[in-house]
Amino acid sequence: MLPNLIESLEERRLFAYDNWGATGRLIRQPDAIDAFSASSTPATGQGQTIAVIDSGIDYKNPLLGGAIGAGHKVVGGFDFVDNDNDPMDTFGHGTEVAGMIAASPFTSGGLKYQGIAPSAQLVALRVDGTIFGQTEQTVPDSRIEQALQWVIDHRDDYHINVVNISYGTNDYNVNVRSTVYGDEIQTLADEGVTIVAAAGNLSGAEINDGGINTPAADPNVISVGSVDANDQIATDSRRGKILSLLAPGVDVFTTFRSPDGGTTPGGFGPVSGTSFASPVVAGTVALMYAMDPTMVEHDALSILRASGKKVFDGGSAADGATRIFYPRLDVLAALKLTQARTPAASVDQASIGQFGNGNAVAVDAQGITHFVYYDSLAQTMEYATRNSAGQWSNKQEIDNAAPFQGYYVSLGLDPQGQPAVAYFDGNAGDLKFARYDGINWNVQVLDSRNSVGLYPSLSFDLNGFAVISYYRKTSGDLKYAREQTDGTFKTGSVDTKGDVGRSTAISVDVNGRVGIAYEDSGRGYVKYAELAPRATAWANTVVDSKTRGAAFISMAYSPADNNPAISYYDSYPANLKVASFASRRWNVSNVATRGAIGLFTTMLFVDDAATVVYWDKSNDALDLANLRDDTWNVITLKSNAGRYAAATIDPTLDIVRYSYYDTASRFLRIDADAVT
Repeated sequence: MLPNLIESLEERRLFAYDNWGATGRLIRQPDAIDAFSASSTPATGQGQTIAVIDSGIDYKNPLLGGAIGAGHKVVGGFDFVDNDNDPMDTFGHGTEVAGMIAASPFTSGGLKYQGIAPSAQLVALRVDGTIFGQTEQTVPDSRIEQALQWVIDHRDDYHINVVNISYGTNDYNVNVRSTVYGDEIQTLADEGVTIVAAAGNLSGAEINDGGINTPAADPNVISVGSVDANDQIATDSRRGKILSLLAPGVDVFTTFRSPDGGTTPGGFGPVSGTSFASPVVAGTVALMYAMDPTMVEHDALSILRASGKKVFDGGSAADGATRIFYPRLDVLAALKLTQARTPAASVDQASIGQFGNGNAVAVDAQGITHFVYYDSLAQTMEYATRNSAGQWSNKQEIDNAAPFQGYYVSLGLDPQGQPAVAYFDGNAGDLKFARYDGINWNVQVLDSRNSVGLYPSLSFDLNGFAVISYYRKTSGDLKYAREQTDGTFKTGSVDTKGDVGRSTAISVDVNGRVGIAYEDSGRGYVKYAELAPRATAWANTVVDSKTRGAAFISMAYSPADNNPAISYYDSYPANLKVASFASRRWNVSNVATRGAIGLFTTMLFVDDAATVVYWDKSNDALDLANLRDDTWNVITLKSNAGRYAAATIDPTLDIVRYSYYDTASRFLRIDADAVT
């Protein structure tokens, strides 16, 4: 029998948005439930099992199933404190964590609450032996290791895909693996299990110095900080540059343990801390697994970050602010993006890149490949992603306003992995920008003054706001657009002297300096313009005055010295060149001089070495040139291919990932190679 604290719910009213608690509304939990209510995979977590490594679970709480074993919400577990099979919670922390994941619906003060995945199953792994009302015990790393090994040994028995750990120690601002249980985390990650952990809480007068606990700091763990119902980061939430994302963790409602060991059923109430933000994310990952069983931790984290709402950690350093934008969990967007990235049918995967020409490729921090291209037959701009297992999603048409969208296109990923494209509307002659929030491509017209927007190049500043260079054909000017904090764009001129701005390439360095490489068509020069972080005017310089025309320009900043480097095709005598800035001057070198070589260049740095991927037209080959010991070493990546080439670095594998046109099949293909 339910305790008096719990009011019965009518199913037809469960989805009434206004009746939900504030934190559920913040992350669009009721919207997600409503959106997938008629789906074959409703947002309930049915068929998923989450292991909770904590102080045990009061499985007698009616909201957590009322019992333990097959057929109940808590299906099993182990007590590593007392070394038995009864993981009953004697403290309360684990019960509160479990409720955030899978509590059945309840109301409090007329508002509705439930776990993120109320139909999911739980496994209780007790590692904390604290007795309620007594001094908290320290949880030794050896118990965390035992619990993780238990998950490895019993994962298939219980179909465990997600693990939550709301414990942590120390304080790190770089990824750190535990010497005790790091290998178990690696094993689970290799098996496709997602581990979510709390970032940790500040205590007393402690000041946030930009670090999080471990295991949250492990590179194979999703780390979670907390926000309140007003989307403000909790003052006591640890955070830093390696924090994965945020979720509600201030005055969130969840289940409580029985005050007398089970005689009186446990109720519910508010709790605070990153311990309770972490299971919100763990429950969401379970919903994602239910929708796409092929995903692994890297896929899940990429989706959670790319679909999250940006929250700024403002204030001063003295207040513990990191001045970083973090993604905050959005359940609806996460599930919609999971649905969009679910592997397509084989026949649809096989169609990716067909009749493609102009294109761009990017890889996010989790290794997910993003690909956008212009379909020359359908005259549409298409987008698709490839997951950790190498499977393509269904392609999406980004802008269907009219044909000829995206013939010139540039793709970028902001710091949280959210994709955006700057492109030319060939029908209207406008510059457009589209950002994907996990649900929709939100399209804006940035400039529509006559024929404008050709050769756009997109990058992001340090705060994740878009910066775009482009050519205004009507007046022959190099233009620039920068995203403002309200999502609008401010445009302006960079260079208006003569016919300038064809073949632009934009980049942002580690200090926020914006650089643009471009062609001066009137004089045939390669030029460079930069805008320092606090400058109000662009500084323009000539890079190479000995060309008679340049094209296919690409640029990047060297990670070794933060100086710009530019690759380009010198149309006469048809050579590939690279210009690098050092000792206050531009140094130009010929990379390849066999004739008609150096089209579709991409400038990269691999292990701090300058690298160029390009098409050798004379031999119809895709080549890569790598600068080692002051010598350009050239290798052929693909024969009978290479037109429309684009390239990027896969940060997870430290390899070059590239696209190219396969002449025989009339397909754009994507491949990768390690550079030695």
